[in-house]
Amino acid sequence: MEIDDIILHTFLCDENFGYLANPSAKDPEHKFIMTENNQPVLVYERDYMHDFLDFLKKAKADGLIEPVVFSQGQEFYAKKLLEIVDPKAQIFEHRFYQNACYLFEHQAEDIKIFVKDVSRFRNRDLRRVVLLDPKPLTFMLCPENGIPVLPFDAEFDSTADLGEKEEYLFNVIEELKELIQLDDVRPHLNEKYQIKRTLKSAKLL
Repeated sequence: MEIDDIILHTFLCDENFGYLANPSAKDPEHKFIMTENNQPVLVYERDYMHDFLDFLKKAKADGLIEPVVFSQGQEFYAKKLLEIVDPKAQIFEHRFYQNACYLFEHQAEDIKIFVKDVSRFRNRDLRRVVLLDPKPLTFMLCPENGIPVLPFDAEFDSTADLGEKEEYLFNVIEELKELIQLDDVRPHLNEKYQIKRTLKSAKLL
């Protein structure tokens, strides 16, 4: 799974408007400096993030799930986020970063995105592999294994009352519980999300 914009959202100071453009929903729970480029970063936790992480931790201990981080972020950046969500590597034993992704460019559509290929994990059964990511194009090489997660941007939901918590991560937990019961997750995900059909319609597959 990706961690950025699924369980956390990060904000880098806007070069034109500074911190006036940062998310307005709440104050960031964490701050750090990326010493590699001296860039301040604000980090916002998604509602019920810790419940989600507790689920992954327990499911891993029970031998039901093997949580893996597969981030399009550069290693020095993603490691900063992992220090927040899993500092002792108790949940995400295996961690992959931008250098494990493929860069896909489509100049006619002005598309430039890092694509993830879970089939590269040759000692893992693809029937039992799920990739969680907020960017559907990420699934280009594994469309039948993808769950397009609703992106988290730390902004207010205009349809919700102020102060009301977003419960989306509980939906993800319930879906993972269902997938655990399946011998092959691909038919279910293919029928539910139709990522392969969508990418073919867009001539990206």
